[in-house]
Amino acid sequence: MKNSIITVALSSKFTAEQMEGVLEIVHATPNPEVAVEILLGIYEAPKLPLEPVNLKNFDGTKRNIVLKSYDKFHEIVSYTYHTMKTQSGWIMNGVDNIDPANIASNKRWSEDAAASLKMDIEEFKNQYTYHTFDIELEKDSDGNPKLYSGQCELYMWLDGERKRK
Repeated sequence: MKNSIITVALSSKFTAEQMEGVLEIVHATPNPEVAVEILLGIYEAPKLPLEPVNLKNFDGTKRNIVLKSYDKFHEIVSYTYHTMKTQSGWIMNGVDNIDPANIASNKRWSEDAAASLKMDIEEFKNQYTYHTFDIELEKDSDGNPKLYSGQCELYMWLDGERKRK
């Protein structure tokens, strides 16, 4: 049924002699529906946000994820991003400059951190707070965060749930 609808639609733009070649090309593309829409002049590219809708669909080390391009035939989004790692630790309360240089202990659990500082756990909990910082993994020759490229399927960019056609 669908092929006959496509044939009728395309025959309004192409001659009978051209139809065999046109249909061969349409069916050779990874997305015949998009190919037909382009040939008929009715294709509308999806309006994509510059950033993914749901960051939980991406590796937690990726930051500044930005749309680069969209491949309509494969429904693939290309994007750029910076790779980050986190550094965490305990910093004494009241410190003016909250940054990784002021981490007193990088132990995850308060009991372990207190022991590493040779402190009573209650005293430690009153004096220290746990902080997490983003740190760039790699820098380019100018000292800026290195820019990486990635790809994902369109549904991952939009909301992470695959929609049935």
